[in-house]
Amino acid sequence: MNKPLDRALFFTLLRQQWYPPARGRKDAFADHARELADLFEQMRGDPRLDYLDSQFYPEWRQLGVGGTIIPPADSDEFRRGFYLCNRLIQLMECVYLDLNLEGDHAHPDNRGWMNLFRHWSWSPMFRLVWLLSISTYGVRFQTFCEAAFALSCGHVEILSQPFDLRALGSADGNRLLAGPHFNNRERQLIGRFVKTNGKLIEDPWFTGFRLHLFKIGLDFGAVTGRYDFQVGFCLTGTGGGQEYLLYGRVRDHVRNMGLYRRALRHANLAGVRLELPAELPRLEIPSESDDG
Repeated sequence: MNKPLDRALFFTLLRQQWYPPARGRKDAFADHARELADLFEQMRGDPRLDYLDSQFYPEWRQLGVGGTIIPPADSDEFRRGFYLCNRLIQLMECVYLDLNLEGDHAHPDNRGWMNLFRHWSWSPMFRLVWLLSISTYGVRFQTFCEAAFALSCGHVEILSQPFDLRALGSADGNRLLAGPHFNNRERQLIGRFVKTNGKLIEDPWFTGFRLHLFKIGLDFGAVTGRYDFQVGFCLTGTGGGQEYLLYGRVRDHVRNMGLYRRALRHANLAGVRLELPAELPRLEIPSESDDG
């Protein structure tokens, strides 16, 4: 004898059946399923990716299956995990585009993909790879993942320190530029900036200069710790009791992510003024495309 169907369940099943077909490509499901199967086979067959098992599926730890919740220290394991997670992100973007997840993420047929992506997004390694790689993916895809899976672009932090612009060109100044804070492109641009604005920098109105390093990072708490990396910098000068922005940039590979704007809103730079007093020599920003 059949049991009477619960009314709420009846209408849930009815809604699923009446839901209009998803608007994605008809063959997209099969294409992406094959790609997913290849990725799973790669994970299953490579013991150096074992640590991802319990990161993607935390229930494994409840079942007593081993695993680690932190990104690995071993460089080979990290390297393999980094490129695998990038393949997963690329698959996510393809599914997002082909199945129109922007508009159809709540469609019953897309439930499996959305829940799978949520599994991946819990992984510290995946979140770290996302932070390192998101600038190479589309903006709308990034915004969708921030909203749907809480995959963020990290927290902006500012490290500030004195930086004597007047010393650049001397032995001490060259040591400042040769430090780990700058890449070759940034050293070149700072040198060009100082050369172009020598009269302004030497003006006795300025009583000091500072360097502010922009970093973005993720904080996984006491167990896994914090991971961060540098994405840019700015130089400021102090005069008349105020600090003024002189020059700054974010690195080329993380452009158009709003990082410079976020950095200027940080508490360390909240009081920095963007325009110099009119009586000072004019500030000139050299073109980055001008290599002369």
